[in-house]
Amino acid sequence: MVAMPMERGGAQAATGDRSIRARVTILALVGFVAMASVASLGTGAAGVSLTEVFGKWITGEALSVRERVVLFDIRLPHLLTGLLVGASLAVSGAVMQGLFRNPLADPGIVGVGAGAGLGSLAGASWAKLSAAAPIMVLALVAAPLLARALNGLALGEGAAAHLGIAVQRMKNLAILTVAAATGAAVAVSGGIVDMRGRDAGCTRDFRKPWAQPRTG
Repeated sequence: MVAMPMERGGAQAATGDRSIRARVTILALVGFVAMASVASLGTGAAGVSLTEVFGKWITGEALSVRERVVLFDIRLPHLLTGLLVGASLAVSGAVMQGLFRNPLADPGIVGVGAGAGLGSLAGASWAKLSAAAPIMVLALVAAPLLARALNGLALGEGAAAHLGIAVQRMKNLAILTVAAATGAAVAVSGGIVDMRGRDAGCTRDFRKPWAQPRTG
């Protein structure tokens, strides 16, 4: 009888430790993304550094036309597009893994592109970003709302239904969220090549540069 409170206290302590570790990990990742973003803005072939820009800003000196174009018309839209596309693909992959209870699942299952891969941001611009960003942001806001239902689904569809989860409606919402996020990401970043070396519409294996597309 005495062991039960002790076991309960131990479980609560373990849960608290995991929560603390998760928060520390999230903060560390946010800090890493922030540092990488700053480095991205200050790095490029044009030779415009953030040090020079900050120096001019502090002294009140106006930026040159070249500096404004490089920073605000080239690097910044590329950075924001990369962040949104990466977040959309990552969240979409997590939703698919929870929905199908398969750690290898990705948005390719619903036919909208590979969930883990690299897209081309060469054509990123404010016009493209302004068209796709609202869709990706809405999907990123909606995805966490599915977390509780996806956790229940991990117990099985029958158990999830007994917990009061509308399983079919949740599946429809999850697939719609993934399709919207990934579709917008693909539209703004171009074709996405998955980690297996193939893109969604090509038969060539990019891991083998000597391989030619099949014709039959």
